[in-house]
Amino acid sequence: MAEPPKRHTWRERIGALKNLPPFMRLVWDTSPRLTIAQAVLRLVRALIPVAVLYVGKLIIDEVVALAAGPHELGERIVQLIAIEFALAIFSDILSRLVGLVDTLLAEKVGIETSLRLMSHAATLDLEDFEDSELQDSLERARRQASGRMTLMGQVFNQVQDAVTIVSFAAGLVIYAPWLILLLAVALIPSFIGEAHFNAQSYWLNFHRAPERRELDYVRQTAASVESAKEVKIFGDFVPIRAQIAAFEQFSDHADPPELLEWLKTFPQKPAATYLVHGEEAAATQLRDTIAKELGWNVKVAEWLEKVSVD
Repeated sequence: MAEPPKRHTWRERIGALKNLPPFMRLVWDTSPRLTIAQAVLRLVRALIPVAVLYVGKLIIDEVVALAAGPHELGERIVQLIAIEFALAIFSDILSRLVGLVDTLLAEKVGIETSLRLMSHAATLDLEDFEDSELQDSLERARRQASGRMTLMGQVFNQVQDAVTIVSFAAGLVIYAPWLILLLAVALIPSFIGEAHFNAQSYWLNFHRAPERRELDYVRQTAASVESAKEVKIFGDFVPIRAQIAAFEQFSDHADPPELLEWLKTFPQKPAATYLVHGEEAAATQLRDTIAKELGWNVKVAEWLEKVSVD
């Protein structure tokens, strides 16, 4: 049974951010063009909510001005409504472009990470793969290679949200400075919750690697038609490196009538047939039955008997 999750201090959690620069360097090395395109698209998309909010303010100002006195519906409010509509369409287009670039970049990062993992695995010695802890480490690395796509999306989303929050804060400084405090208070619970549950999720994935490996082994041996890829010896899982061939024509539990039916399918009778399994009385009876019904030359093998096969 897995041990309870260890409580990490905030210093340790913040210290985990040191892994972000190498990861972002990997993203940049994978595709500089897509990385720049992603940054530009998300920067523009982060400023869209502020622009929509500002245009909405201008529309409300025009409506208030119209309500204050008898004025005709001017071209300005029509233009503002058209701008608001265009911003909504532009935001949807940006969202789809960001999703497309996200997918392309994530696939490239996943492939690059997998290639680096395989290159590292190729440098290991054969006995290293017989270490269960190393197998768990490789399993975690393999799963994290696919999980890097989610991490990359989360990092870009956090940066985009940060730009949006900063732009909102700049607007609040101009119109209502006291609302900045309300904005900060609203963000704290979300930050604490995300940090807590992300830590729990990482602990769960980390400690489930041995159990997941054992589960895959049981699933492979119990539910798969293929041969097992490893066996458990003295508590450790050792990979099978021998080639296993299965012959479906033979049966180790056939009765004498079934054996006779199978022997009848031979296109020609062999020069000699040896019975090498079973009690002496049963083997003798089967020998006589085969010789009588098929006319074969059947012998019961003797202990330490040698036969030359030409």
